[in-house]
Amino acid sequence: MRKLLRTLAATAVVTSLIGSVTTAPARAAADTLAAIRARGVLHCASVIRPGIAVPTLDGKQWYGIAPDMCRAVAAAVLGDSTRIVFRPYFDGKRLDGTRDALDDIVFVASAQLVGDAAPGAGPLQLGPVIAHDSLALLVPQSGPRHIAELSGKSICVEAGSAADRALTRYFGLHELTLQQHPFQETDEMRQAYADGACAGVAGPLTTLGSVRADPQDGHRSDRILPELLADDPIFASTAGDARWARIIWWTFSALVDAEDVGIDRDSAAQTVAIPGIPPAVGQELELSAHWAQDAVAAGGNYAELYDVDLGAHSHLNLARGENALWRNGGRIYGLRVE
Repeated sequence: MRKLLRTLAATAVVTSLIGSVTTAPARAAADTLAAIRARGVLHCASVIRPGIAVPTLDGKQWYGIAPDMCRAVAAAVLGDSTRIVFRPYFDGKRLDGTRDALDDIVFVASAQLVGDAAPGAGPLQLGPVIAHDSLALLVPQSGPRHIAELSGKSICVEAGSAADRALTRYFGLHELTLQQHPFQETDEMRQAYADGACAGVAGPLTTLGSVRADPQDGHRSDRILPELLADDPIFASTAGDARWARIIWWTFSALVDAEDVGIDRDSAAQTVAIPGIPPAVGQELELSAHWAQDAVAAGGNYAELYDVDLGAHSHLNLARGENALWRNGGRIYGLRVE
């Protein structure tokens, strides 16, 4: 599976970049919504991660919570969730799409906002966190129950990655002995874990879930340790247009508020309004009277998206954890107005 993902990613770069770079008209930074409606399609980009954004081999279809959020926004502003163009960017690469006005929404991990990986396009306005892809540790079912038990034991990690930095910081803070087994390539790291060369492997939850689900790398019974090394939130980000940034926030809020009050994909179309979304918001943002219902009907409320992309009905099978609504002890929230 890991080799397939790399093939898909490489193919998607060619296909998606050709599709978006050669056809994207120049955008007036001051009115993104008008430009999108004139173009007739919404442009989105994302880091490739399991459950976050993964392309098919031909790059024409994308799966994950980032593409689903992109479709929800397309439904809200264009009335059609299928009118999107999605392209990848990679960890450690500069987000040139915002500079060239290719992308209306960039789904960026916090690890890409520092150092050489930071966007070179000027200010990138961070919007809602669509998922907390926290950095953690995966161990065999018979392995340690807590991170402290890994003190002095070999831990596989990608050298120089956010997980590497978080691992060093966590072990130092808790005065544990860190014995890293560093790798330059993800495939090599996953193979080392499969071969039993390390007591645990560090990485984002989505990567660990993928390792656990792949019979070449791990086992379904492998456990993600309860202590988190650090958070790595995925932001829905924009550039240069305050109204457009508000549209992204309110669309995400519609998905969150719909979960909060029990409105799902099937019932959204029959719903007069979503509690927590003031009617005046649509008017102020020049959206239709039913924009919020359209956004939820595109793929479901936040719980439905999480479930199919990251949760129990996905191959990752990740618990909600920090991705639960704030009312339920998590860190996902919208702009609900009581």
